[in-house]
Amino acid sequence: MALSRKHYEELAKILGENNASTDLINDISSFCKIDNRAFRPNTFIDRIKEVKNVSINIIKDKEFFLNK
Repeated sequence: MALSRKHYEELAKILGENNASTDLINDISSFCKIDNRAFRPNTFIDRIKEVKNVSINIIKDKEFFLNK
């Protein structure tokens, strides 16, 4: 069974939210490329970065209830 775009999105979300190491991201990206020749590692990594930035921005937000 090949992974779908939904699977890749969920993997990116998990890796981003858990601040995955570069090595882990590269290993999973390589696995995804083997699973699907059309897989675009740069798009996957960009999505992980987006998730990381959202998490970081919320925590540093002055309006976030835990920062008061």
